[in-house]
Amino acid sequence: MKVGQSSEIFGSLQKRVFLRKPLERCQPYSFHNRLKVQKRGSSSHTNNNGEIVTAKGQTISLNKDSTTRVTSQFKTITTLFVELVKTNTPSFDLSLSSLAKRLPFQNVQTDIPKDNIANKKLEEKDGVEVKTGIPSYFDILGRKKEEKKEAAIPQWKIKRKAVSQESVDARTKHVVSAVAKAVTKSSLLVRLEDFCHHLFQYPAAKSVASRVRQLNSHQHFYNSVINVILIYFQEGAISILLRLKHSIPRDELIQRQIREGLALLGYADPLPAKGIRILSIDGGGTRGLLALRILRHLEKISGKPIYESFDYICGVSTGAVLALLIGAAKKNVKDVETMYREISTEVFKQDRSSGLGGLLWSHAYYDTSKWETILRDKIGETIMIRTAREPNCLKVSAISSIVSQEMLRPFVFRNYTLPFRVQSLYSGTFRHKMWEAVRASSAAPGYFGEFKLEENLHQDGGLFVNNPCAVAIHEAKCIWPNAKLLSVVSIGTGRCQPLNMAAGVNTSDPTNTSLKQKLSKVIDSATDTERVHTILHDLLPPKVYYRFNPYLSEIHSLDETDPARWESMLEDVEMYIRKNHRNMNQAASTLQMPRSSFQSAKDWVLEKRFLLQNKATF
Repeated sequence: MKVGQSSEIFGSLQKRVFLRKPLERCQPYSFHNRLKVQKRGSSSHTNNNGEIVTAKGQTISLNKDSTTRVTSQFKTITTLFVELVKTNTPSFDLSLSSLAKRLPFQNVQTDIPKDNIANKKLEEKDGVEVKTGIPSYFDILGRKKEEKKEAAIPQWKIKRKAVSQESVDARTKHVVSAVAKAVTKSSLLVRLEDFCHHLFQYPAAKSVASRVRQLNSHQHFYNSVINVILIYFQEGAISILLRLKHSIPRDELIQRQIREGLALLGYADPLPAKGIRILSIDGGGTRGLLALRILRHLEKISGKPIYESFDYICGVSTGAVLALLIGAAKKNVKDVETMYREISTEVFKQDRSSGLGGLLWSHAYYDTSKWETILRDKIGETIMIRTAREPNCLKVSAISSIVSQEMLRPFVFRNYTLPFRVQSLYSGTFRHKMWEAVRASSAAPGYFGEFKLEENLHQDGGLFVNNPCAVAIHEAKCIWPNAKLLSVVSIGTGRCQPLNMAAGVNTSDPTNTSLKQKLSKVIDSATDTERVHTILHDLLPPKVYYRFNPYLSEIHSLDETDPARWESMLEDVEMYIRKNHRNMNQAASTLQMPRSSFQSAKDWVLEKRFLLQNKATF
């Protein structure tokens, strides 16, 4: 037998192994049995001298070198076969190629059909090109490879093409004109959606959309008595949307789009009460139950839901959770309290070893991903500005702290925009989802990881303003610059005054403080809420500003989940409510003061000024 015949054996073996069905490849015994059958039915055999005797009786002698070479080739084939059966990973392609390079007959010409070699393709693995006889879409055992799914790219990593200001202004004028020229309701709905999408994508375009240009057209009617000069105005987007709002009152889909468009333009409906009514809620972890109990008492006194008693609600950290659930989602306080207990029990459930490991690894004691999942489920993924679609929607904001810049500064998540040419002292946005606003506002250092949105890192808003009442007043005055403050209600999450401080006794050594004491003083200074209260109490009238922050009999941590300690907190707040019952009744009565006749007439005149410019043709 020629040496080249061994390559034919390897070729046939390769054909059986590589081109057989996947299930047959995993059955080495059936393959072995076939070899035995072929051996019994073979027409040639070997004699005692190690020579091959053919069917015709011819004797082929094998020299020592050829025998050794054939033996080594069969050993290599056997090794290949064993590894082929045992290997269960696609990485076998590399080992197969490395073994194939050691074969002594790899360059010998064979009679293998071209169809058996046609399956060879180049595969790239870890930057290395490997030639194998297996199709690239199958692994070594014939199973189809799973295609790798590309990971979703975050929005803040996507580089958007720069658009010139001229093209944005031209597009703005076009969408406003398209809304004004709509003939049918279906076309109007589509054009309103296009208008809202454009303003959402380019918020600065409201400067062009809201601008009202005055055009003078003198038409002289020469008469012996008078000379009439007609002056008319070109409509802005606000006047167009207000006109459509009153022209099509029964179509809820169109009304929702109109309300969103007005919110994107910075328009605010006239106040339903005598002045601005503001609710501010402090941060404080699970002590937010105290704030809920006070709100529940105010709701009971007034006889109305909290979202009907205020015009603007602002919260930070746990206050942001309550502000969005009550103000944006319009839930009653009792349901929010039940949901709040469930959220607190679920998110603050952590064993000590996992918590310490997370604190060392990611600076977060609790599972941040679990917290985000809970927020998506409970708070929702509605974009902040989309909450303005609902009728009589409150203005709601959540405050976080930006820590990725040189100076720590607050950041306001809004469900509104400010009017044209009105600028707030605090940066903010309306483009993010509700759960993202709460996640950024509640990223307390040590408890949860910091939160990245676009190019900023957010942490708990309590690092800058744990009492957001001053920020709420500033934002409300930006929305309604000509309105007066009717009632400002600020609700805290409890304070504890130790007995030694009340008695003026100093138990520590005044000449030395530990590192723990220094850090504790810094944290207390950053999260202090009473300094803002002192300033507002001195500046605002007594019947306008109300602060409710109950005293606690003992200190409670931010992550307290013990039901017994919760009941102790609630007992303290019930005692506080009984002592301050008079102030709460006065605050509730102030919140219900209706708008005066003069104010209602003034609002009617301002609205008719827009409506009488043009008439709708539906």
